[in-house]
Amino acid sequence: MGDENYSEKIAFWSRSELKKALEKYAKEEGVKLGVVCRRALFEFLKGKKKLQEGKEYL
Repeated sequence: MGDENYSEKIAFWSRSELKKALEKYAKEEGVKLGVVCRRALFEFLKGKKKLQEGKEYL
């Protein structure tokens, strides 16, 4: 995920796209992702999107 272009794109993914990507990653890495992990990432990316739109992120 270090690629700049990729991280720019991911901030605009829908919730279902994020979930699919996370599940694919978890399967490839052989780890289990709980709801809390997915929710935390979603909230983080939602905040990043607000920053990109010039809104304050609390």
